[in-house]
Amino acid sequence: MVDVKGNLARVRERIAAAAKRAGVDAGGITLVAVSKTKPASMVREAIGAGASVFGENYVQEGVVKAEEFQDLAEWHFIGHLQRNKVRLVAERFDMVESVDSLALASRLDAACGAIGRRLDVLMQIHYGLEESKHGFYPEEAGEAFDRISELPNLKLRGLMTIPPLVGDPEENRRYFADMRELGIRLFEDPVLSMGMTSDLEIAIEEGSNMVRIGTAIFGERDYSKRTL
Repeated sequence: MVDVKGNLARVRERIAAAAKRAGVDAGGITLVAVSKTKPASMVREAIGAGASVFGENYVQEGVVKAEEFQDLAEWHFIGHLQRNKVRLVAERFDMVESVDSLALASRLDAACGAIGRRLDVLMQIHYGLEESKHGFYPEEAGEAFDRISELPNLKLRGLMTIPPLVGDPEENRRYFADMRELGIRLFEDPVLSMGMTSDLEIAIEEGSNMVRIGTAIFGERDYSKRTL
């Protein structure tokens, strides 16, 4: 049985220790509890233990949880978003961290306009050569920033990245450092969503103020139970 409360406490300790090394306030670092493939009972337990922001990769699964706990938590969509599910995400999520193309940004803007809301978004930055990953390459980020900033129904707040899968998390430090520099160039006060279970300390040391943690809180994921 997974000890969600104890796991959350341990993750917070890791965040606090990394923040101290980086000379920043741990209170300024948002913990996104990634609950994909996990049941509502575990989300409820995490909320009871103080978690207030959750991340989901699969639209239908995330919408069900967001509707059940909409008054108790903030919901971030962090996966690749398909065209036919843009409206659902625009209606039910508080932030989309994974805006990975101008076409997606335009669709989100139109969907939000149709329902009269403004949605917080992050631009996903793509490092490495992995074809399975999505996002803007760093050299494209300036133009993408300009274009997305013009969309009236989106509030562009910062950047997100999923670095290449590596054996040693230390290898990702250079990507996190580059993200920090890119964020500083583009924003006055950027949200930098970077760092997961294996490399959250390195990310925070390099400037992350939002970490997405799943396994360290909820245990290994059961993809047989996912709902797209």
